[in-house]
Amino acid sequence: MKELLKNFQEKRWIYLGITALILSLIGAIYIIYFSDLFLLKEIKVKAEGDFSKREIMKMSGLKGGERLYRISLEEVRKRIMKDPRIGNVIIARRLPCTLEIIIKEREPVGIIRKGREYYLIDRHGILIEKAKRENFDRYPVLVVKNKNEKNRLLSFLSWLKHNGMYLPVYENLKKIILKGDRVIFLTRRSGIRIYFPVKSEKNWKYFYRNLDRIMTYLYEKKLIHNVELIRFDYPTGEALIRFKKKESRG
Repeated sequence: MKELLKNFQEKRWIYLGITALILSLIGAIYIIYFSDLFLLKEIKVKAEGDFSKREIMKMSGLKGGERLYRISLEEVRKRIMKDPRIGNVIIARRLPCTLEIIIKEREPVGIIRKGREYYLIDRHGILIEKAKRENFDRYPVLVVKNKNEKNRLLSFLSWLKHNGMYLPVYENLKKIILKGDRVIFLTRRSGIRIYFPVKSEKNWKYFYRNLDRIMTYLYEKKLIHNVELIRFDYPTGEALIRFKKKESRG
């Protein structure tokens, strides 16, 4: 009899413990999802570029006062990502009443024409927005006739933009023409045309590193303004430099 009573009391405590745990969970769920303790009161925005907090909040569709844990972060992210200028969005809840939104802007690598308009384009080939007048002083205009190599060119430009130690620097590229079996770079300052082969055992990074050595030499010897073109495609793998013809004086 005593043994049965003891087992009953032990089971009773177990049942009471389980019941208390369930009630605690129900209480926690109620507090999180239904009480006013976790209402959205503040949205912190960290954004690159020209994005304003008001602009990001409008994109998010949030007004404030929503229950923090009932907000679908993925849905908010999708709404913001509809803007082609935005490359990535990170959203996090900060208890008890704050939402943090971090915006990463798409990075242009060039300007490309579509129809009658010019657009900034990123390394993935996504059109960001219409190019403004001042953009033409910062990014090269791309003329892509060889569509098969377009992604390769965009990826290369992204690499070049982040490796500013090579000459000519990215900002000095005015126009780039990708056609057939060659890619042609036109510089801003001296108007030099530079030819790379499209098909080669060596990649464009290899040719650009060699180009850097040639450009450095030309600058040191003060010959850079006399150069008309530099070719790495004739014959393939070797550099040919052609200087401007001196005008004859009569």
